[in-house]
Amino acid sequence: MRQRARYYLFNQYSHFGRGVFSNITGTDSGLFLIDPAKGTGFYFSDIIDSTERQKIWRRAELTAAWYPNTSVTVTFYASDRLDCVYGQRSCTIRDILFDAELLSEEKEAFFTAFPHQSCTNRKDIMLMDVRGRYLWYSVRIQSDGLNHPSVSALKIWLDHTDWLSFLPEVYRADAEGADFTMRFLSIFQNLYEQMNQQITELPARYDIDRTDRTFLEWISSWIGMDSYALWDDEQLRKLLHRAADLYRRTGTAGMIADMVQLYTQVRPVLLENYFAPDPKDAVRAWKSGEYEREAFAFTVILPNHAVQSEVQHKALLRILNESKPAHMRMQLIFIEPEWLEDTQPEQPQGLRLDGRSALMKRRENE
Repeated sequence: MRQRARYYLFNQYSHFGRGVFSNITGTDSGLFLIDPAKGTGFYFSDIIDSTERQKIWRRAELTAAWYPNTSVTVTFYASDRLDCVYGQRSCTIRDILFDAELLSEEKEAFFTAFPHQSCTNRKDIMLMDVRGRYLWYSVRIQSDGLNHPSVSALKIWLDHTDWLSFLPEVYRADAEGADFTMRFLSIFQNLYEQMNQQITELPARYDIDRTDRTFLEWISSWIGMDSYALWDDEQLRKLLHRAADLYRRTGTAGMIADMVQLYTQVRPVLLENYFAPDPKDAVRAWKSGEYEREAFAFTVILPNHAVQSEVQHKALLRILNESKPAHMRMQLIFIEPEWLEDTQPEQPQGLRLDGRSALMKRRENE
C-alpha cells in the first residue's frame, strides 16, 4: 500500500504566528502587508526540523496573489547545524531570526551563506538546491502602493516520492544520469499531482466562504469586476455573496451606496443631481433638501474615519468610478462625523433613464 506523502502546511495564524513579521501581518487568511504604501514587507518563519541529516527538500507549493508591478518572493534556507557565527559572536540561527535589532535585509544577506533557493511569483517550486536537516524560509512581499499582494498558504513536502523510484534500477545506476532523469520526470509529476489535487478540491473551490484568494479573483472576473485587487479576502467574500443583486442594479444609486458600504463598513450619504462647491454646503444641502440641481452629477459624503489611508482613498475613488454610469460626474467628500449627527439620511433611489434626468432624488411625503 502506497504511503501518503507528509508535508508542512502554513495557512493559519497559529502557523505563521511563530515567525517574525516586518510590515506584514499574519491572519487565518494568510500574510498581508500592513502598509502597502511602504512598498515592502518581510516574514521569516521558525525552523522546521526534519530530524534527517542532509535532507533533500524536493518541493513546495505556494498559494498567493500578485499583480503587475508587484511580487511575492519566497526564499528557502537549509542547514545541518543550528549554531553559527555572526560578526564576532557565536549564536544560533534562531537567535538571528528573532533578533529585533537586525533589519530584514541584514538577515537575508546573512542567510545567503547557507544552501538556499529563491523564487519570485511562482506557485510550484522545485527545491533542487536546498539540502539540510533544518529548513526555514522568508517571504518578501513587494507592493506598488495600490494593489495588495498576499500569501494564503505555503505547503512544504517532507516526504516526496519521485517517479524515478518506479523505474528499473538501471535508471538509477549512474548518479548524474539519475539526477537528470528525476528532474525531467518531476515536470510531468508536478503537473499530474496538481491536476489530481484540483479535481479533489473542486467542490470546495466553488464555496465562496472556503475558497482561496486566487479562485475568489477568478470568480470576480465572471461579473466583470476589475478592481478585485483593492478588496481584502473578507470584503471580497461579502461582495461575491451579493454579486447577483449588485450586478442587477449596476449604475443605480442604491448599488453605488452598497459598494461604498461594503468597502468602508459605513453607509454613505448620496446626494443626487448635486455637485458640492464646498463640504459644508453639501451637508447643508443634504439636511435641508434644498439645493441647485445639476443633471448628470452626484455627491457621496462619508465621515472622515471611513478610510484610514491615502491608498484606501484612491481605491474607493476607483471603485466609485467603476460603479457609476459612465456619463455621470461624481464627487467624494469626507466630513467630520458630528456634522452627520441627529439627522437621518434619505435612502437613495435607483436610476431613472427617462431622457431628462439621472439619479433623480425623491423624498418621502411628497
